[in-house]
Order: sequence, then structure tokens, then C-alpha cells
Amino acid sequence: MRTCMHTESSSLGAASFVVRGGAIFVFASLAGCARYYAGHGYAVASAPSRAPYAINEPAPTVVYLTQPSVSASVVVQAPPTVVATSAGSEVRAEGAASSCVAPAPEVTDCRMRCTVDFDRHRTDCRGAITLDPSTHDYRSTEQALFRVDMTGYRELDVEIEACDPSGWVLHVGDSRSNDGWGGDAADVSNDAELQVNGAPGSLSSQLYASDEGSGRLVRPADRRQVALGDRCERHRYGLADQRVSYDDGTAVCDPALLRVEPPSDREGTPDAIWWVGVNRTVRGGDRVGGGVREAVLCLR
Repeated sequence: MRTCMHTESSSLGAASFVVRGGAIFVFASLAGCARYYAGHGYAVASAPSRAPYAINEPAPTVVYLTQPSVSASVVVQAPPTVVATSAGSEVRAEGAASSCVAPAPEVTDCRMRCTVDFDRHRTDCRGAITLDPSTHDYRSTEQALFRVDMTGYRELDVEIEACDPSGWVLHVGDSRSNDGWGGDAADVSNDAELQVNGAPGSLSSQLYASDEGSGRLVRPADRRQVALGDRCERHRYGLADQRVSYDDGTAVCDPALLRVEPPSDREGTPDAIWWVGVNRTVRGGDRVGGGVREAVLCLR
């Protein structure tokens, strides 16, 4: 799985793949990646030996392409698109539907990566990911707030190491005044948020839509609960425009989730800024938590 990379817009060498609708394309060397997706409810199909490839499946499909060096066109009429390729490869998707699947685990293709380590009392975040001045004392409080500029990036991954977590351990918001449970201080209407709360032996996460989606709890029946063992555990959350993915291979898509440069905002100015609170909410105040010893932020 080390070489399994998720991308939504990619040409591999001489090959040209035109994707309409959706499927998962896996080249011969990445059979393990195909098995991963196949294990999460996707159909499996083998591409014909001749080009062009035309696949029409009723469900998202894992497609084996055994001749990636052959110039070919792949046309798929099916649900959302996922393209899995080897590292460094590109796959071009045209007219594809919105993807709603999680990237494969162990993704390491970060264009920018930084860490806040509360045990070593240090952070190396700078540039597009900066520590907000309000949490300059993170070494003593073990709480941090990061401003993330998504301009030029398509996804933010946040991996946390949780040890006996409690309260607000992770909070990602589209507004600087997000404080959990939906909504903000009327600064922007694009104010969706992901909140992760800790309790003895577990982590639970909820997604709240922006005002564009009436601030509702996205998929109320889908409050995610993760059981923790006696040791510290690492869990990853992937956030992209209108999509949140989890390290169990699932994802939630909704037009009222976090946005990157939305076309409009009824209360403020559209932007590409997200906020990440670690052991606290974005806005702060009395909604704080503890137990995250390290957080790794990855932009791609």
C-alpha cells in the first residue's frame, strides 16, 4: 500500500485516460491498492486488452489496466471517480462526477507537511500552515490553532496521536469563529466544521454543514465512533472541497462541507482559508480538550 496514491485529476506516460462518471483505475503493479478498495464495497473489473476501454458498471468499480504504456482512452459511465496510480504518475479526468471515496491509507505525497509535538514542545509549521498568534503559548497549554491557506492545494490531511483523549481534541472549521456544533459568529456563510471529541476509550466525530446547508448535522446517523485501546493511537482525517474522508476507507460528500474559494458567500468574502484547532475549538474559549500528543498536517 505504500505506493498507492489517490488523485482526482491525472496521463500516465503515453496513456490518456478520459473518465466520465466514475471508477477506480489501478495499474498492474498496484493490485494491493485495488484489493483495498474492493474490500470497501467496490466492484472489480479487468480492462479489455484492446483500446479504447469502455466500462459501464452500476457501482463504483476497481479497474485493472494491465498495459499502462499503451496509448488508450478510458470512458466510464458510472458513479464517482477515483484514480489510483503509482507515485509520480498523473491521470487526467474530464467531466468526472464529484468523488466521494477516501484516499488509500499511508499516503505520503505531501507537498507541504508540518507537525506540532506537545511532548517535545515544538512545531515546524510555517508558510501555508501557520500557528495563530493567539496560541503562541502552546508549549504550556498544549493547545494550538493553525491557519491553513488552501490556495493551490486540493486536500488537507490531519493525523493525530491520541492518548487518553478528552473534550475537544480536533476541530477544523471554514470560519475563524467556528466553535463547534454548527455555525459561527455570522462572519461567513461558508462555515462548515469537523469536530472530534474524546472520551475514555473512544473518539467521536461529527460534521456540521455551513449556513449554505442550514447548519445541519451532516448525516446525523453517521456520528463516527472509534474505540481506542490502552495505548496511544493515530487517526487521520482527510479534508477536501466538499468532502471529508476517514482512515477506515470511507468518506462523506456534501456541497455544504468545507469549501476552497466558493463562488459566493452571503455574509463575508469567499476565501481558501481553513482553521485547525488541536485540543481546542477554532474560536477557543472554554471548549477545549486534551490527549493529542502530536498532530501532523499534510497539504497536497
